[in-house]
Amino acid sequence: MNQIKNFEKFKKITKALRIISQIFYTISIGGGVLSLLAAIFISILLKSPYILSPKSRLSFSITANNIVELKFDNALLSNVDVKPIIIFTLIMASVVLLIFASILKQTIQILRSVENDTPFAVENATRLNKIGIILIVSSFVIRIFEFLSANTLINSINLPNVTVNYSVDITMLFLGVLLLVLSGIFSYGNYLQKEYDETV
Repeated sequence: MNQIKNFEKFKKITKALRIISQIFYTISIGGGVLSLLAAIFISILLKSPYILSPKSRLSFSITANNIVELKFDNALLSNVDVKPIIIFTLIMASVVLLIFASILKQTIQILRSVENDTPFAVENATRLNKIGIILIVSSFVIRIFEFLSANTLINSINLPNVTVNYSVDITMLFLGVLLLVLSGIFSYGNYLQKEYDETV
């Protein structure tokens, strides 16, 4: 009896998580599409080179793994063509948001299956597999866009003695491989369950 009550509470939490995930999914899709459209719009319509006015107050900062922070103010950005910087930043934002949305889509379907009392459906193994593949690909792709964006920034501003090194996101890669293993275990467990049901 207690197990049934606990599972019902778990389903309510799952429903809340699904609703939150759907909200973030919608925001991610919208943000990704808008960022991509903005990048296209700027690349076509904004004059090149786009030099900031001395009176402009554009400033921003970037961090390296939340350890080192570089601040760029108007003095540093004066006489710099900021168009490629803006375009690469928007493209990278679009890629990250759309990848996040694709992961959320699979997560929403998994949460919905829990609500429908089918958490061990074979489809969930496929969904975990898809998330794993997305994370593995993202561990390379996102770092490529980060590398290109940082390289564009450094070349535009002509920062001396600063280089950008490319490296794979090991954490994301590990999580992707782990999900592939879990997907395989999940799929095999589902197969054993079917074999047991057919035997009984």
